Amino acid sequence: MILDLNWSGSVIITSSFMPITQDKPDFVLTTDTSKIGWGAVCGDNKTGGCWDLDEQQYHINYLESKAVLLIPLCLQKIEEDQSSGVLLVPLWSTQPWFPVLLQSLVDHPRFLPQPRNLLTQPHSTTPHPLEKTLKLLACDFSGKASSRETFQMQLNQLSCSPGLFMRGIYKCNPPTPRYQTTWNVKTVLKYLSSQDSVEKLDLKSLTLKLLMLIALVSAQRGQSIHMLDTACMKVTESSYEFSLPEHVKQSRPSFKTPSVILKAYPINKALCVYSHLTEYLRRTKSLRGAETKLFISFVNPHKRVSRDTISRWIRTTMQSAGIDISMFKPHSTQMAATSKAKGASIPLQEILRTAGWSSSGTFDQFYDKPLIEESTFASAVLNND
Repeated sequence: MILDLNWSGSVIITSSFMPITQDKPDFVLTTDTSKIGWGAVCGDNKTGGCWDLDEQQYHINYLESKAVLLIPLCLQKIEEDQSSGVLLVPLWSTQPWFPVLLQSLVDHPRFLPQPRNLLTQPHSTTPHPLEKTLKLLACDFSGKASSRETFQMQLNQLSCSPGLFMRGIYKCNPPTPRYQTTWNVKTVLKYLSSQDSVEKLDLKSLTLKLLMLIALVSAQRGQSIHMLDTACMKVTESSYEFSLPEHVKQSRPSFKTPSVILKAYPINKALCVYSHLTEYLRRTKSLRGAETKLFISFVNPHKRVSRDTISRWIRTTMQSAGIDISMFKPHSTQMAATSKAKGASIPLQEILRTAGWSSSGTFDQFYDKPLIEESTFASAVLNND
C-alpha cells in the first residue's frame, strides 16, 4: 500500500494534473463578519452593519454567507442609487464603521436629546439599559460624491492647517532660556588647580579632570565630547585636533561641523588640556585594546563609556568644585565657558566657531549670561569705610 501511495504521489506531482489558471478579477470584494455584525470593502467603498438578537443566535458560517448577500444591496443603494437620508447611530467613535460614516456625511451630525422614552428595548416599551449613558447622533448621509465633496470643502475652510496650529502653540509658549545666570568658571579652575600634578593623579581623577578641561576649553556639548575618537585625531607638538565622525545637534546640509581643537596652555601646567590628554592616552593605551573612543571606563573592563556617563562625570566635578548642581546641569559648562570668553573680550566669531554655532542669535539668547556673584548687600552694611 505504501508503494501505491508513493507511486500515486509521484504521478500526481509530475504529470497528472493541469494547473488552475484564472484571469485578473474585475474587482475584489472583501468581507468579514462576527457574532455581532458584518462589514465589507469593495475598492474605495465600505459598508457594514449589526445583527439583531435573533440573527446573533445563528452559526458563524451562516452569518458569513448572509453578509455576502447583504453587501451588494447596500453598495447598490449607496452608490448606484445615490441614496441619501438620516441615520441614527450611537456615538461609538472607536467602531470600524464610524470613519466610513463620517466620509458619507453631508452636514454636521447633531446630538439627540435624551428623554426617557427615546431608547427602548426591541418590541417593548421598557427603557434600554444604555439609555442613560448612550449618546445618539442624527447624521445626514448621501451616496452622491458631489454632495460629500461640497461638505468636505466647507470643513476644510473652517479648519486650520497643522502648520498654522503649531505656530499658534509657539506664540503661546515661546522657547525661553533655561538659565538667567551662569556659574563662574574661576570656581572650577581653582578646584582643578588645587589637585596633584598630572603625573601623580590616579586614573579616575585624571579622567574627570581631563573631561572638565575639554568641556571648558572646547565649549562642546556632552554629545560632541562623547564622539571624540582617537581614530579621528591629529597630533602636533602643541595641539590635538578631533574631527567629529557623526552628526551633532547643529548638523545640517549647509553647515560644516568644525573640528575640536585642544591646544597646549604652557602658562599653567595644572590647567593644560594638552598635557593631561597626553598623559591620559599614555595610561590608557594598554587598557583600551582595540577601543578607539577617547574616553573609556577607569574600572574593569575599561570599555567605552556612554553619553550619560560623560554627563555624570562632569556633574561630579562640578559638585566637587562647589557648583550648585541642583540649579546647573552638566551642559551648563558650554554656557559658562562662552560667557567667560566674551567677558575676556574674545571676538564673537571665535566664540561661535569654537562652540560650533553659525550665528550669534543662539549665543545671545541662551548662553550669554551674567556670572553669579556673591551678594554685596551684607558687605556694604558691614563695611566701615
